[in-house]
Amino acid sequence: MPPLDYGLRDRVVLVTGAASGIGRATAELLAGMGATVVASDIDATAGNSAADALAARGARVRFVAADVAEEGSVAAVVADALDAFGRLDAAANCAGVGGGHATTHEYPVDAWDRIIAVNLRGTWLSMRAEIEAMLAAGTGGAIVNVSSTLGLRGSPFGAPYSASKHGVLGLTRTAAIEYAPTASASTRSAPARSTLR
Repeated sequence: MPPLDYGLRDRVVLVTGAASGIGRATAELLAGMGATVVASDIDATAGNSAADALAARGARVRFVAADVAEEGSVAAVVADALDAFGRLDAAANCAGVGGGHATTHEYPVDAWDRIIAVNLRGTWLSMRAEIEAMLAAGTGGAIVNVSSTLGLRGSPFGAPYSASKHGVLGLTRTAAIEYAPTASASTRSAPARSTLR
């Protein structure tokens, strides 16, 4: 029986947060469905290890270290994907952090800033670079942003995480409305979507 065709063969997909957790599982799933995966994470050691494990199973994968909270770092990942493969068809923005356990008025400012920087700013910076590449190519694309059930409700002692994930949902919905008119019916493209974790 021939392998199932998921429509991802020869498609290039960027996955952020690909060194562990949902990001790594997403990279593995996409590679198993035939996609060429550009895996990215701030942890270069774990990221290279994850990419090596995928390559050993025959996947087409490339690892690029990046901090999604830094504009230049994110732009470099997208540029690397374009240089290596000539295209970017889709992205799964999975990078995220938690941390801290305090009431809202006692939450450490540095912990708040880092969580917002990675989870919300990082998702926005990633989308910004990804959308620009897709629009320039004129072939459409799809972006999936990973939010959380805490993006739908409050969470005691976790204000910045919940706030950041609420923000990811709002950002995703806004981008979906903005870019839906540019989606081409002749390509397998879709507006931005969000999944919950």
